[in-house]
Amino acid sequence: MAGIDWFAGEKVRASDLNYISPNTTDMDDDLQAVDATTTSTSYTGSLSGGLGASAVFVAQGSGSILLGNWGVSKNSGSGRDWLSFEIRAGAVVGSGTVIVAANDNNAGTKLGTVDGLIGRSYWIPGFTPGSTYNVRQMFKVSSGTTVTYGKRTLWAVPL
Repeated sequence: MAGIDWFAGEKVRASDLNYISPNTTDMDDDLQAVDATTTSTSYTGSLSGGLGASAVFVAQGSGSILLGNWGVSKNSGSGRDWLSFEIRAGAVVGSGTVIVAANDNNAGTKLGTVDGLIGRSYWIPGFTPGSTYNVRQMFKVSSGTTVTYGKRTLWAVPL
């Protein structure tokens, strides 16, 4: 754990636990409930008819966050839908240096035309305590199809 080393026999102070307890006053979350679509075959933060969910957070003592990234998707054909995320430095959503890029390994995915919940929750380490970051949902679909994303939610809890 960043910032604290505990050794056998060492006393733990109550203030040390601040580094392992989530500080929910610094939590940020967002819900977008309007249906929105994309035909993009590469990750995009833009949807037609609505927005992706986003959050801004300040990294705490552990330099880690819990992140939840969820949405409902429906494909127009037999294609695959992906819902990933992107984390950048700074408080302006979609701006700043990319810290974690959207990719298939951190995406929820679904195949076919049936409405379905996609997404995942993550523990992500490596942030600088005291620094501000922004996170937003990123979307893509397999070629030749359109995906409609229904309710989309994203939350970030600094630890």
